[in-house]
Amino acid sequence: MQPETVRIEMLRQQIEDLREQSGDRANYIDYGKPNPAQLKEAQETLKKLDVEIKAGQTELKQLLDSLRTQKPQVIEEWVKYHISLLEKVIAEPATDRDAGTRKYVAKETIKEWNNLLSGESDYVNIN
Repeated sequence: MQPETVRIEMLRQQIEDLREQSGDRANYIDYGKPNPAQLKEAQETLKKLDVEIKAGQTELKQLLDSLRTQKPQVIEEWVKYHISLLEKVIAEPATDRDAGTRKYVAKETIKEWNNLLSGESDYVNIN
């Protein structure tokens, strides 16, 4: 993989990690029964994570915009890598009751990656 491909994937993963942390904090607020001090701390953490997520998404968009004009083959390599992984999920034999769901999600995610490739989006959430 090209260095730029690795860079955009690392950035996507950082955003994904931040979103996961944010979801955890939101669940804690909703279901964890925090006391007032814990609630305040969780809300502050949630705000910080939101700022970090937005900053990461902005950085990713700027990087993709630049690559779309200067090195579109990098984005193509990145998208093809992810689609190849999803195609393996679709091709695997259906041996359990969740296989249909996995295959459906993989097909939908391929559509999202193709939207990113065409410039319609700048981020694909990995489910």
